[in-house]
Amino acid sequence: MGLVNNLYIYVIDGSQGLLGNPVDWLDSLFTINEILVVSVSDMVNKIETRLGRGRKIQNLFIGGHGAPGYQSVGAGSGWDTTGAFSLQVDSSNGLLLGTAEAQMNRLGRNFAPNAIVTLGGCQVGRDTILLKAVSKSLGSVPVQAGTANQRPLVPGMEGAVIRCTSTSTCTNMGTSYWASPGSLIQ
Repeated sequence: MGLVNNLYIYVIDGSQGLLGNPVDWLDSLFTINEILVVSVSDMVNKIETRLGRGRKIQNLFIGGHGAPGYQSVGAGSGWDTTGAFSLQVDSSNGLLLGTAEAQMNRLGRNFAPNAIVTLGGCQVGRDTILLKAVSKSLGSVPVQAGTANQRPLVPGMEGAVIRCTSTSTCTNMGTSYWASPGSLIQ
């Protein structure tokens, strides 16, 4: 399968619009072909629709609010405790909380070899347990995130970029200045 069949996909938490979530709304103004989502299941459904037949994900960027151990995917600037609107680890079993585990398992079959997932929320990279759990749910696709607060108009990731797979220790990739896929600032 050629590179032309592999997509760079940029997902943004679009649940609250300009007044409820101006940071993510601003991010959506400066990306090309982004997918606005309101839940984890909405994200997976829309990504699968975008892929169609025979195409794979090369690079997936999930933008939204975050915190150590937490990536919003539809919760906006609020906090989701169910896993339907976020990626976070269920402390009772080490898997993603709620329906997020099954949804990300489903998405995992859609990645190209050497694909990468970036969680774009603030400080998400400070908790490697989440990065490993997301990687595991996707079938060991490497997952990375920044350790500092992220800004939608600043190219790249702020702070150190931590990259994990489900089967290895995590690697500090150092400070990164690459532009997010889909960004107008490249």
